[in-house]
Amino acid sequence: MKFYVYHPFSIGLVYQLTHNTQNRIIDEKAERVTCSYNDIEMEFNFNNFTETEHGAYHIIFREEMVKSPFGMIPEAREFQADLGFPECVKHEYKSLLDGLKWDLNWILMWNHGENHFIHVRRDNMERSKEIQMLDKLAEKSIFFTDNHIHSKHGVPVNEKNFNHIFTNDIFMWNNLVQIRWANEFYQIFKYLNPPYKLCMSFRSPKPHRVKIVEEMTNQNRDDVFVSFSTAIFEAYRGGYDHSWSEINFDDLLEKIRTIPNLNVNDVGFDVKRDFENLYIVGNTEKNYMEFDYYFRILSKGMVQLLDETHAYIDRDDVPMNLSEKAYIFLLANIPFISTHHYPFDIIKEYVCDEPYPYYEEMKQVSNKPEELVKFINHFLDNFDEMYPKIKEWTNKVHLEFMRRMDSENSFLEHMTTKINH
Repeated sequence: MKFYVYHPFSIGLVYQLTHNTQNRIIDEKAERVTCSYNDIEMEFNFNNFTETEHGAYHIIFREEMVKSPFGMIPEAREFQADLGFPECVKHEYKSLLDGLKWDLNWILMWNHGENHFIHVRRDNMERSKEIQMLDKLAEKSIFFTDNHIHSKHGVPVNEKNFNHIFTNDIFMWNNLVQIRWANEFYQIFKYLNPPYKLCMSFRSPKPHRVKIVEEMTNQNRDDVFVSFSTAIFEAYRGGYDHSWSEINFDDLLEKIRTIPNLNVNDVGFDVKRDFENLYIVGNTEKNYMEFDYYFRILSKGMVQLLDETHAYIDRDDVPMNLSEKAYIFLLANIPFISTHHYPFDIIKEYVCDEPYPYYEEMKQVSNKPEELVKFINHFLDNFDEMYPKIKEWTNKVHLEFMRRMDSENSFLEHMTTKINH
């Protein structure tokens, strides 16, 4: 089985595609990897933009396509920079539909994690040109992966070629934000005695997160650690959040600093002591946010609050997915409650068929900060009874999560068992 990968060779992509294979030989000079899976020999060739071998499989990663030169469609990198998201998506789809040689076997990896369809209004789904082009792409390719597309969500697409690739998603996030550190943190967290029962911390300042913070800090509880990190505020100093027109980063940070009982984690140039500036700690150029998270947040609470990327959405008829936020808790085996029920739906469907003990309660508090705080108060007041159930659920899911991560390759499992060779 031969694959051509239309992107520069990188170890991150190698492991996204070939983790848990046998007899793997990585030839970085030749930009080639050979291995086997389910007793089928495989060859992955990188950085080949012109190959037309019809018996082989041809792979495109969307996130790689828009960040580095892409031979077949050179303008793909410019769409996102010039047009912004989501307008760029329509142009990307059209360029692929018009520019690819569709007599080849195309594998389109669109499993970036963040949901690319949340912006499409539910009442526009049937008429959306973007969704129509997406459907054509999936139909023309032999394998298309994206964010949990289901007709039950009301997305008018043919699900036949839409596939979820669980273990490859994890390696994608590890390549993007190094979530492997969460598994290393597991070896630390299990020996900790955190000072608080519950910790909630936010980085991206969405309106409902500010509301949750205000509601929770008003409780003035000494068993909850509530914090906001300044990392996003510093990165976009002087600007606005284009997703939330009412958010001016500078003004909101000034407001947040005035909220009583809130801990503000300064990560960069606003720190009072130069030695606390995480931008200069070295190691990797983008890990300062992770240092803040692992060392200043995850160690604080026995239970964490999860607010997934699109937890603010007040309806269930859109395709949702997990991001690094949930995966970090599962890797580190850290118990959590959630501001929305959808992470538990996805975990049950794709990770481990284990019902969350307070799932009905999570459904009732979804998108309702006041009700969420009521549940948190009830949870903390009955901690000795309720915490063990969450801990038991977390242990079971973590074990299954790690078993699969150490033994499976979701993409190659599909390719070796469901594709006619």
